[in-house]
Formats: sequence, structure tokens, C-alpha cells
Amino acid sequence: MRKRFTAIALALGLGIGTGACSDFLTGPKLSDNPNRPTVANNANLLVSAETNLAFQSEGHLARTVCIWMQQCSGTNKQYLALGQYIVGDDDYFLDWQDTYTRGGLLDLRRIEHTALASADTAYAGVAYVLEAWLVGQTADVWGDIPYTQAVDSTISAPALDPQQQVYAAVQAKLDTAIVFLATTTAAPLGEDVVYGGDLAKWTALANTLKARFYLHTVEPATDKAAAYDSVAKYGALGIGASDGSGDYLAYHSSASTEANLWHQFSISWPQYLSAGKFLVDLLNTTPTNWLLEFGSKY
Repeated sequence: MRKRFTAIALALGLGIGTGACSDFLTGPKLSDNPNRPTVANNANLLVSAETNLAFQSEGHLARTVCIWMQQCSGTNKQYLALGQYIVGDDDYFLDWQDTYTRGGLLDLRRIEHTALASADTAYAGVAYVLEAWLVGQTADVWGDIPYTQAVDSTISAPALDPQQQVYAAVQAKLDTAIVFLATTTAAPLGEDVVYGGDLAKWTALANTLKARFYLHTVEPATDKAAAYDSVAKYGALGIGASDGSGDYLAYHSSASTEANLWHQFSISWPQYLSAGKFLVDLLNTTPTNWLLEFGSKY
């Protein structure tokens, strides 16, 4: 019997005798929890960043803005209250937090630092575009926000940067991103769940974002014509308007619980939101001449 056990043990690679003893019960394979990783590589962080941006753009904060602009109307539960400007103290804590953590600015800066340390300008360029979009969109909503000091771990209470200063920093970030994206380094592939590493599409997106954020600076601009010229210039270099090529379509699976959040609240659960009366009246009464006029000038 002992000979038979020894043969089985050798076949399984268990080893017999004091010479084969090891710390296999305390080694890294048992102490490392695959469900709680302590280190994330750039591929992991990029997926997280793209997912976070999708939720920021489609989630509770976006629906709130839609209601308060009267583009949407809250018709049930929490959105009925939002239509009456009733909010709680911590209703937007997670939205604010996700600008900086859980795929936000901190993780994007990690991608940029790691990528540039290995001269990976393609990966850095993608992260720069995502950072500019995330931070610019946050400034759109909140106004003055922490940015210059936001990722300095030695500063517990980072100062608020003025909104217009943030927009200027975002434009500079996008300029650098466009330079980085004109590179021969290998692009991210499967982990880029939107463009699959197509750097030409990322460049078009960067130009579209530049046009968007220039448009957001027109009102306070001293030279409004120059601001509109910048909008037209970068818009023409951006995502193709005729065929939609390069549209940034956030990844969502076919599962109903993982569908686009706008779709969920507009189609799957239509009782929460409907078109706002102000928007409907505007569409019914306002001619499109102003669009034609803008197009003729630019």
C-alpha cells in the first residue's frame, strides 16, 4: 500500500521526504486574492476609466442637468423631486468622487505616468483625451473645481481652480494629446472598449472636445467671434458629421441591466423621465434659422 501511495504522490508532484518540504500553504498563490488585486496595470485602468466616464455622462448627474435645463421632466420617484429642485446633502457625493477616484483623475494620471515612463505616447495620448473630457465636463457642471492640486497627496484640501482656468488647462491637455496620438508606438487594443486602439478616431475625438470646450467659453469671452472661429476650426477636424465615423459609443452589453443608462431611464423605465415641456414648446415654436445662420457664417 505504501509503495502505491508513493507512486501516486510522485505522479502528482507532491514529493516525499524532508527534502521536498515547502511553504506551499503560505506561498503567494494562496495569499494573493484574485478578487482583490493590489496592483492594476494600464489595461485594467483604461477599462475602468472608460467605464467611469460612461457612467458620469449617462448617470444620475446627467439626468439632473437634463431636468434642471427643462430638456427632461422628472415624472416619478426621485426625479419627480428633482423637478422641484429638492435634493439631499449627499445626493451627488458619488458623482463628485468619481471625478477623482474609481477610474477618475487619479487612475488616468497613473496611466499617463506609467506610459510616459516607457515612452508609450499612444497610451498616454488616449489617457490625456479621457482626462480632458472628464475634467472639462466636471467644470461644465460644477464651475470651479480642484484640478491643479487635485492629485497631490500632500495637499488634503486642494484649492478650487476657476472654471475658465480649467477650460484653458483642458485645451492645453488636448493639444498635447493630439501630438502624442501622432505616434508610431503600439496603441491599446482590446482594453480600449470604445475605439479598439484606433488613434485616428481618438485624434478626431480630441478635436471635437476642443470645439466643445471652446463653445463653452464663448459667453464670457471678450472676443466672441474668435471663440466661434475656434469652435468651427476644431469642429471641422473632429468626428465626421456626415457618416458618424468615430462616434464615441460607450461599451454596453446586451444585458438589460448593463444597457446605456439613458436608454434604461428613457425606454426600459419610461415612468421616470419624459421630454420637458419647455423643450417641446421650443421645438414646436422656434424656427431653425439660427442654425442655418450659424452654418452660413462658419
